[in-house]
Amino acid sequence: DSQLEKAVFAVSPDGWVDSELFLDWMRRVYEPEMQEKTGNNWQGLVIDQHKTHLTYDAIKFTLKHKILCVGLPPKTSGVSTTRC
Repeated sequence: DSQLEKAVFAVSPDGWVDSELFLDWMRRVYEPEMQEKTGNNWQGLVIDQHKTHLTYDAIKFTLKHKILCVGLPPKTSGVSTTRC
């Protein structure tokens, strides 16, 4: 498979990620990629603590698929992404 064949595109009415898009990304992109790389082992995902990432469905999904989310402190995601 080429990387282009794996590309995913999604939009929301206001242009921002919402809880549905985040969960869709987790299901269609993150979990399958990580499953391929780690098998049935626990995975780590660093997220900001925006409310779209902290829904019941998202938390249920992460626990079911052995994804450990680590939340950045508030107002630090911009700093952390420029320093990585």
